[in-house]
Amino acid sequence: MTEPLMSVRNLEKTFGALKATDGLYLDIAPHEIHAMIGPNGAGKTTAIRQFSGEYLPDGGTIHFKGQNITHLPMHKRAHLGMARSFQVSSIFLTFTAEDNVAMAIQAHDGHSFRFWKPARTDQSLRNPARKVLEKVGLLHRADIAAENLSHGEQRQLELAMALATKPSLLVLDEPMAGMGLEDSRQMLTLLKSLKGQVTILMVEHDMDAVFKLADRITVLVYGQAIATDTPEIIQNDPDVKAAYLGEEKTCSM
Repeated sequence: MTEPLMSVRNLEKTFGALKATDGLYLDIAPHEIHAMIGPNGAGKTTAIRQFSGEYLPDGGTIHFKGQNITHLPMHKRAHLGMARSFQVSSIFLTFTAEDNVAMAIQAHDGHSFRFWKPARTDQSLRNPARKVLEKVGLLHRADIAAENLSHGEQRQLELAMALATKPSLLVLDEPMAGMGLEDSRQMLTLLKSLKGQVTILMVEHDMDAVFKLADRITVLVYGQAIATDTPEIIQNDPDVKAAYLGEEKTCSM
């Protein structure tokens, strides 16, 4: 059996009387797209925040690439190869698309933003930035200020910024949030194009997208994983239907 890229064991996180993560077990295999789904309040975002280091767990362990990262800060996890995107875009709106990606490369390489002005002409940043923009379909928008991009394009840019750090694991928190039909289709195509190139762990409420993209799905309810399996099995699991999907809800494959 292949060693998991990330392994979570008995993870616990409590906020007052609320147990947001309750003995969570999870394995993420290399090169898979793994989706976490569940009803509102199931603990999905809290779990992601612990994986990325934004929250430290109250108990349990997280191993990444065989290393215990349970108490590592976010920036050290990033340097190990974990990149995360957020529900709300975290781009620099007054900078161009190319500038945003170049800054992500510069930050990941450990350079200070004090040197950003000369870095704007640094081809060691500009060339890879444009390659990543091409990969996500935004090269033709490279010189446009991020504030003038559509919502869908801003989400593509955020993905480009994460990919620019050359991650082993890309953690996506609702990558299609707030998108219209056409933007969602474009993001779906983009994420499909990344299959096999980078491991992806995603939280997403668009069940149609989840069942089209994911190799495996984990269902969270009250901070616990009640099932992890292929989309076909999850879709027909009676416990999952009762807890989340609902007998009346169908998802196209």
